[in-house]
Amino acid sequence: MQWIKDIIKHNVDDRSLEEAKTWLNDVMSHGCVSGSVSGLIWYQETSKIYEDNEIRIITYLEDNDVELKLQHETILTIMNDRVWCVFEMLVEPCFDEMVEDEELSFPEE
Repeated sequence: MQWIKDIIKHNVDDRSLEEAKTWLNDVMSHGCVSGSVSGLIWYQETSKIYEDNEIRIITYLEDNDVELKLQHETILTIMNDRVWCVFEMLVEPCFDEMVEDEELSFPEE
């Protein structure tokens, strides 16, 4: 999903590959809840991403049999949790696609 690559680029564009890998490891270890993913911190950010990608996000979650346990069921928290979940599931393979010849590559799509 392009929005994931856009978020990755926003977070690592000015970093070396090693620094970007450290960021990825932090995201993989602590998740979006840690606040380390700029662009996925505020409800206004995650709700916009959700609204722009709702069908793709829901389809991805359903296709992968993901059932979120929601503690605070407001529309904003549901959208937020779904965006975070998909991002956390796809950040590593998307990141790997962006590494070319031991350098980060950000082709325009």
